[in-house]
Amino acid sequence: MQSRIRSGAEASTSCKAHTYSNGLIKRPVPSRINKRFVHAVRQAVSDDDRSGDQTYQKATSVPDFVPVVEPGTDWREFRARLVASSRAASPAAAAEPATTSSSSSSAPEGAWATTRSSFNQLEWAHELSKPEAGCLLLAHPYMFRERQTYFYQAVILLLDHGPDGSYGIILNRPTQYKVSQIKSTVHELLSLFSDNRLYMGGDCGDTAMVVLTHRDDIEGVTQVTEGVYHHNVHGAAAAVAAGAAEPADFRFFAQYAGWAPGQLEEECKSGVWFCTAASPALTLNAELSNGRAMWHAVLQVMGGDHARVSDIVSEVERRDLRAATARLQQQQQGMPEQEVSEAEQDQQ
Repeated sequence: MQSRIRSGAEASTSCKAHTYSNGLIKRPVPSRINKRFVHAVRQAVSDDDRSGDQTYQKATSVPDFVPVVEPGTDWREFRARLVASSRAASPAAAAEPATTSSSSSSAPEGAWATTRSSFNQLEWAHELSKPEAGCLLLAHPYMFRERQTYFYQAVILLLDHGPDGSYGIILNRPTQYKVSQIKSTVHELLSLFSDNRLYMGGDCGDTAMVVLTHRDDIEGVTQVTEGVYHHNVHGAAAAVAAGAAEPADFRFFAQYAGWAPGQLEEECKSGVWFCTAASPALTLNAELSNGRAMWHAVLQVMGGDHARVSDIVSEVERRDLRAATARLQQQQQGMPEQEVSEAEQDQQ
């Protein structure tokens, strides 16, 4: 049984992957952690590192007014409005950058941009205390750096979460393949999506294919959260063949990420994942689906300590890239190994 994950360099290094009876895989903890990197992240989220402590302590989480509830308002949207109102009422809000932005300039025209609520057309995100269906899971920056690296800086959309377990799909792991290149029993159906990129959804379900869409008017779709739905290959192909949808209305994910009953809650408590509620405009932003940009974008929209974590990670990565580039150049010039190490220390 996996030991509880501890903070910083004390994190367990003896964890091994286990397979449960339902076939879901338990996540191992990386065996090595960059101490300098962990220290920087820990400083970013520590209470002692907050600017304006007195202002922060006086701030209240109770807003001065309750947002208007319109007919048909989704409860997640209402909660997000409360969070936004609370932030606006806080004296510390003046020092924070805006945490919502219009998606009209960043989302492609047509696909991935339509929602029924004007509030959900904004890019908003806020922290959750525990996972729930429809939320985003953001991998902690010092997790998955050595093992299961496809989860490093991953953004996972949790499709289902309950007593029987949880599963979701990685939103920001595109592959080099198009959907039509997949050789399977549904190859003829997939040929309708010749220009659609195939995404890696996770490490479970060898033959599983999850289809994501923003369209709620397609027969057979299952709602994940307001403005976000999933379907299967047959349903998506039938809609396109009938002229009821366009291929660009769908996104395809091979495999999925899965957790055994209670496993995801423990991982979130241990700090493996940041749990986040996000608007459909941010969740389905196609321009952010091509790698780490989405991980940083969600943290920046969340604001506060989460935005600062993103800033620190970006700075560490830039510094490491500069050091690696300098090392390569020096090695190409034939500099001895000891002199290369000394040069790196001088740069730091």
